[in-house]
Amino acid sequence: MISRFRFSGILAGLLILTSCHFKEPADEIAGSIGKEIITISDLQHEASFIGISDLTKGDPSLWSKSVRKAVLGETIRDQLLLDFVRDRRITLPPGDLEKLSGDKIVAELEKKRLLIKEAIKRIAPRQIVTDQEIGRYYHDHIKDFSLPEQALVRHIVTSDRNEGIAIQKALDGGASFSALSRAKSLGVEASNGGLMAPFSKEEMPPPFDQVFDLSPGEISDILPSTYGYHLFKLIRLIPETVKPLSQVREQIRSLLIAQNRRRLLQSWLSEQELRKPWKPTRHYRKIFPVDLE
Repeated sequence: MISRFRFSGILAGLLILTSCHFKEPADEIAGSIGKEIITISDLQHEASFIGISDLTKGDPSLWSKSVRKAVLGETIRDQLLLDFVRDRRITLPPGDLEKLSGDKIVAELEKKRLLIKEAIKRIAPRQIVTDQEIGRYYHDHIKDFSLPEQALVRHIVTSDRNEGIAIQKALDGGASFSALSRAKSLGVEASNGGLMAPFSKEEMPPPFDQVFDLSPGEISDILPSTYGYHLFKLIRLIPETVKPLSQVREQIRSLLIAQNRRRLLQSWLSEQELRKPWKPTRHYRKIFPVDLE
């Protein structure tokens, strides 16, 4: 038996306890992170934690390189964060513990997620972003806030070309496009007289782009697609516009806060990885090397 200290989870109202964790002889040691031993089952548990357990069955040498890199990277990251939790004796509030699943395994995963989230919150707290920073980002990334030219149209779609031809003749004779859409169209917008939400080029299937060549009020020819046979009436083209700063201010604020927190977290992780480096065993040195690129 191999004895070692492992993170053991949270008990309601108590501090995190360090307990002796025993591994089966068949559970091979893959390496260590600082003083913490990491086994193959630890890596497989991490794969379950990040949702790719189906890709980590059997011999680790058979896992794809990208999977090995992802699992090892997340294992290192999470172990460093859990060390932070343990060292600072961080506990979950009773209210969070009461919300955990009744399933023991699921509850442990939920606790791990909440503890890691709390660690990140303390390592990389929310930063204040000034209006000046927001304005600078807005002007530097103005294209990200531009809306391309859009078409506002009414639409009729049928499953039969002959029916489409009959509708086209009725329209040529002066019939109401919106009334025919309500009566004949299979489109989801039929109940609204065929009126679609504005769309830009290449946003919809190819036939839709042809409406940009119409004049306001003009009706298209019958345009086939995999969805059926389409007729469009262009109401108007909406010129390209740029969202005003006032409309996107809070969106930019949230983005900059998230960027700042990621930088703080990555800086902390890089420092911890130097203090507690990943050291693979001889057998797993080629499978899980220090630099798995």
